[in-house]
Amino acid sequence: MTETTATRERIARDASRVAARVARAGPRRYEAMILVDSGLASKDWDATEALLKDLLVRHGAKILVSGKWDERKLAYEIRGVRRATYWLAYFEGPTEAIAAFRHDAGLSETVLRSMVVAMEDAEEVPADVTSRRTTVAIGDENEIR
Repeated sequence: MTETTATRERIARDASRVAARVARAGPRRYEAMILVDSGLASKDWDATEALLKDLLVRHGAKILVSGKWDERKLAYEIRGVRRATYWLAYFEGPTEAIAAFRHDAGLSETVLRSMVVAMEDAEEVPADVTSRRTTVAIGDENEIR
């Protein structure tokens, strides 16, 4: 197989993937994990959660499930903060909304870190965000999954 033939085959494969993605009806589904300062979150969680939801909704996202996931000590300080509250959201929206969300989250003083991951089509959205908890307590024989 020549290099030109391999290149053509790779281009054809990539084109078919793009065509399949475009053919899929509707917006893509995403999972977002956002870290906020625990001090701010504990003072007024409702206002903090409203701000986080607004960051997604203002760019065309439709929130499917969201909520406080956990509060944990950070491995290292972020902006002088040692503990963070994790907020987990599953949403669907246009792909253009992700870049706009990341930009706004980076400018927000409330958001310490954020991560957005595209979900596979076969993945199910959990009914409750706490069901995604995978923490295992040290010395605990019963794992939380």
